[in-house]
Amino acid sequence: AIITACVVTGAGVVLAATSQYILDPMTQDFGLDSDQATLLKFIPGLATIVIVFVAGLLGDRVGPRRAISWGTWAMIAGGVLAGLSPTVLFAIIGMSLMSAGTSMMIVVALSLLSSAASDPTDRAKAFGTLGLVSPLVYLVTPLLAGAIVTYGSWRYVVLLWLIAGVAALVTTLRLVPRASGNREAGEMITPILAGIALVFITQVFDAISSEGLLSTDTLIRAALAAAAVLALWLVHRALKNPSLSFGPIRRRRSLMLLVATVIIPLASMWYTTFLLFEYLFGLTALQISLIMLPAQVLGMAGAKVASRIIINLGLGRAGLLAFLALAAIEASFLLVGVDGMVLTAVLMALFSFVTALVTVVMSNAVMDSAPPSESGTMASYRTASSRIGSSVASLVIGTVVLATYQSSLDAQSIAAGLDTTQTDAIAQQLTDADGSGDEASPPPPDSTEVEEVSEIQQNAMIDALYAKALFGVAMALGAGFVFTLGMRGRRLEDEYAQESATAGSPDES
Repeated sequence: AIITACVVTGAGVVLAATSQYILDPMTQDFGLDSDQATLLKFIPGLATIVIVFVAGLLGDRVGPRRAISWGTWAMIAGGVLAGLSPTVLFAIIGMSLMSAGTSMMIVVALSLLSSAASDPTDRAKAFGTLGLVSPLVYLVTPLLAGAIVTYGSWRYVVLLWLIAGVAALVTTLRLVPRASGNREAGEMITPILAGIALVFITQVFDAISSEGLLSTDTLIRAALAAAAVLALWLVHRALKNPSLSFGPIRRRRSLMLLVATVIIPLASMWYTTFLLFEYLFGLTALQISLIMLPAQVLGMAGAKVASRIIINLGLGRAGLLAFLALAAIEASFLLVGVDGMVLTAVLMALFSFVTALVTVVMSNAVMDSAPPSESGTMASYRTASSRIGSSVASLVIGTVVLATYQSSLDAQSIAAGLDTTQTDAIAQQLTDADGSGDEASPPPPDSTEVEEVSEIQQNAMIDALYAKALFGVAMALGAGFVFTLGMRGRRLEDEYAQESATAGSPDES
């Protein structure tokens, strides 16, 4: 089960780690305008989200072997269609199939691993091993995909996806036994409605980020999200035996851990430091990938160390230690200056190590909070919480960083007697940045202001980093607090269960 879960999860991560490298070449190859390019990025992402609850249910209902196989076949078929696509429509359909397939694979693989490892020590080792997968994939495949796109065609990157999909399929068919005694067939309306609701919820945060809080687009998406949640609740109540369980959000421990899962992405430093590497330190995308290699290696080390800490200290203490370490690393970014490229790289390596600790602990704790019969459902809720957290983080982190950057630019410009029109243009450039590093700075009015604006821009970037670091400290401590409450809830629930069992059993004496 561990080998299968790692190979299957790795295949899914390969798509996530490399797909961004082909979007621009695909846009140029098909001659897409901005709206079409947006659809190319947008629709496959929706397919990833909408399938989450269906995937968990299918894993419980038909067994992990069949569910993962269906996902891998979707990944392979979608890859072939995308690689051979004559038009953007076929490319979108192919990538959507792949996204849905990999989402199903990852959810069911997590459920399979959780069900197979019931002993606490075995679970710690299993989740520690699974934690190695993502850093390992990100260590190799982005550089490989970048080289393929640079020296060949984006269509050759699809070969990586096909190899990963075939490897996952073969591993599953060889190592996962056929299921016996699975649940009987039931309705699929509730998991589909839950997936639709999740899509609209994440889209609300995207609309706030791009259009504003009270924009028409945001209000429409919020109304659709509310309608989807209401429809799910009404249908769930109307059905005698609904397929989707609300158990994970009714149990105190599970709910608190899912809330912590939502908070954790808000502590991420990846986006902010990538901006620093590109705009402050002037690195290219390839140079950034190379300088981040130690971070991926330490991420792998962190996953293995996490399993040992869990075994020695237990989940509760291991989680508390991991969150405190995360807060400490976040605070360490306050030491970075305008010439601190090496220090930033070192801190990101340590951040990756600690993030791996948190990820392994949280995955173990969340999946441990549900009975084995609900492992598929719990895997779906965990994935959904992570998706919501990522959407919230995309909005909030961007707002914190860019608002601080703009405020610092304006304050320094006024103090230096410079025209704020130019600094506003610089801030807009950063807001619109796509991470490619190809955008040129707006031409200054005269050479005297060039050096001053450059220095002001550097200071503003550092101010933005400090703001995000302080915000990250608060989020790390907040997530740790919620995690501790959840684990405390587990101990109380165990005591209540023991008391109920004692009270309900006859006295043997």
